[in-house]
Amino acid sequence: MPLDIRLLGTFAVTVDGTPVDDARWSRRQAAVLVKLLALARHHRLHQEQVMETMWPGADPDTAGNGLHKMVHLARHALEPELRAGNDSRFLTRSEGQLALVAKDGIRVDADEFERLASQALKDRNPDTCQQALRLYDGDLLPADRFAEWARARREQLRALHLQVLEMLGDLQTQNGDASGAIATLQQLLAAEPTHEPAHRRLMTAFVRAGSRTQALRQYEHCRAELRRELGTEPDATTTALHAKIAAGVESAPPPAPAAPPPDDAAVAVLPFANLTGDPGREYLATGIAETLIRALSRLPTLRVMAPSTVLRYRGRETDPRHVGRELGVATALFGRLDQWGERMAISVELVRTRDGSLLWGERFERSAPDLVDVEHSIAGAIAARLSTSARAPGTATTRVPEAYEHYLRGRHEWNKRTGEALAAAARHFERAIDADPTYALAWSGLADAHALAGLYAPIAPQQSMPKARAAAERALQLDPELAEAYTSLAYVQFAFDWDFAAAERGFLRAIELAPSYATAHQWRHELLTALGRVAEQRAAIERAVALDPLSPILATEVGWGLWYARDFAAALRRGERVVAQAPQFPAAWLVLGLAQLCLHDADAACDTLGHAQQLAGQPFPFVLGALGLAQARAGRAAAAVSRLDELTRLARQTPTAQYAMALVQCGLGERAAALANLRAALVGRADRMVYLPVDPLFDELRGEREFDALVARVRQPRP
Repeated sequence: MPLDIRLLGTFAVTVDGTPVDDARWSRRQAAVLVKLLALARHHRLHQEQVMETMWPGADPDTAGNGLHKMVHLARHALEPELRAGNDSRFLTRSEGQLALVAKDGIRVDADEFERLASQALKDRNPDTCQQALRLYDGDLLPADRFAEWARARREQLRALHLQVLEMLGDLQTQNGDASGAIATLQQLLAAEPTHEPAHRRLMTAFVRAGSRTQALRQYEHCRAELRRELGTEPDATTTALHAKIAAGVESAPPPAPAAPPPDDAAVAVLPFANLTGDPGREYLATGIAETLIRALSRLPTLRVMAPSTVLRYRGRETDPRHVGRELGVATALFGRLDQWGERMAISVELVRTRDGSLLWGERFERSAPDLVDVEHSIAGAIAARLSTSARAPGTATTRVPEAYEHYLRGRHEWNKRTGEALAAAARHFERAIDADPTYALAWSGLADAHALAGLYAPIAPQQSMPKARAAAERALQLDPELAEAYTSLAYVQFAFDWDFAAAERGFLRAIELAPSYATAHQWRHELLTALGRVAEQRAAIERAVALDPLSPILATEVGWGLWYARDFAAALRRGERVVAQAPQFPAAWLVLGLAQLCLHDADAACDTLGHAQQLAGQPFPFVLGALGLAQARAGRAAAAVSRLDELTRLARQTPTAQYAMALVQCGLGERAAALANLRAALVGRADRMVYLPVDPLFDELRGEREFDALVARVRQPRP
């Protein structure tokens, strides 16, 4: 007797061709029991798993009695004439195992859909795509949308459904079936309105169907959906396609080639979803994920995506397969944070990105926000599941909840990378230290805030860098194996002490302790760039980008390295690429403008560098210096003098302005004044001076005795 179970769209059971009437499910848990078994592998579960799912927190006797009743009710729902439970042909219970069985087999529509969809994606067969899609009558068990036990499988199948729609639309477009592609892609967008690649595909399909007006309307619809749902604008690829269609282009580029297979040793810890209803807890949801990243980055056999890359997924319903394709990771950790009164709950799932299958999941509850132990447990479980280590390094660096909370708030502000946010970060780290003076990670955070302050605010290095050094050294006293503290101290040694040997030892020690800490690789790249070690600098930044592939600062750092290595054409291409991806990022426009300047396009450099300064908002001394130099070379002497006046005022606050003044003076032919300002920048220990030996903008001064003496003083080994 066959047993047919429908889980997609509406729950229904059919026995020998006859539907089981809804009235037979006299108790909801009886239907839940059948659903659980239908979803389980081989339709079999241990009774302990069932009791924990259906009666979490109940004592064993209560849960056992409840299970006994639900088994009885489920059996009689499937077989109304059943006299004794042991005679059931569909629901068996033996040696603690519950199982669904049927002599002629069990058909579950979700399993059949998954099989056909996977086959369709493998074979790229439109007929198989259509067969799979006919089975998908709706999301898995929508009536149980709030049940944790169904959520992961529902999201997996939903993502698979979208993938099949996407592939079918591509195949129909390639086969010249524009009308079929339009219908398919509209179905996809009805399910996922912010799926931007689908909007592009639909725009292309409309063009190929001869409806350019509809294609342009689709772009406007895409923009409206992105604004409404995500608060963002269409990306550069979508905007460029719209421009081509508006200009009368009749076709669009074919879909991009498939991404390389994911790295089995790579994992992404995504920002946890904040379900507490309190926006003030957002920092906590983000901070837990970041702390886990920091813990896992210490494992030598794992490549862990950096916080700045995964933060892009914050607040989004994310398909694990999409994460795998975009980041090249084999596994992803998803989490949710919830709270009821004083009780905090964290739910986590480790998912294989290849197929969306669940590797491990657990729920943690605490009566107080003692989340440090929870993070330690999660990190250890991930390490064990990925077979990288018996346990992950501990994250329990404080037992004071107030200290931990301020540390997370500090990191949340630090990641914003503005002068105001860095000042706020420093205040939170200080409050964390006040609550727990032995909290090494908070000292490291304070060092990071001070180390970057001079880059994002008009603060002299003599003010910020000694504070960064003191905080980093205190962190190392408390925890001699803290990679973050080694990195911050090495940055001070590089950018302020100009002790390059000590800085390199520090960066290498940090990388030894935490191989996936992208900032250590990034700042080591800056050191190697200043030393002119081109091959090594490229390897360092490539490693950082592999850990943080979506970071605009790292993408820009690649351009910096190319520019300092005098590969100006490659730096230009990199700059163009980054500004297309991150058009609001001033440093990317700076690299692009410098490349244009060194390729003798001073007029374009003026426009580009002017835009970089406009985006920066507050005065950016190095940008102003480069802009003044470009204006001087473009024959705009009056504008260059105006930049020089601006920088003269800024020089009262930071010696970086004196370095920038020397750039403008070189462009105006005032070589003696330029050398005088470089001497002042050296005395003030302006951080840009470390690049003086390799800076292409000062090439016209090379060979002059005084300039070469300045270079020698920067490069002079420290005792």
